[in-house]
Amino acid sequence: MYGDTLTCRDDYELPENLVVIFFKDDEICWCLDTSENIEGEYPVVSYSLYKKKVDSRIATSFSEFFKQYLELRG
Repeated sequence: MYGDTLTCRDDYELPENLVVIFFKDDEICWCLDTSENIEGEYPVVSYSLYKKKVDSRIATSFSEFFKQYLELRG
């Protein structure tokens, strides 16, 4: 996570408030948005590496994201 966050900050202008939780093939970049705290958790957003901006909210919290992720993988 730390290395991916630094790479995306250097190569794709990732804002300081975003922390990468999933980065794949220089195409997919999912992050925690630390600028917004919802009941002690951060929302998960998709950061467009080409547009260099957040393009969608994936989940309102990491726990919601993880639950959805497990359901899709299960």
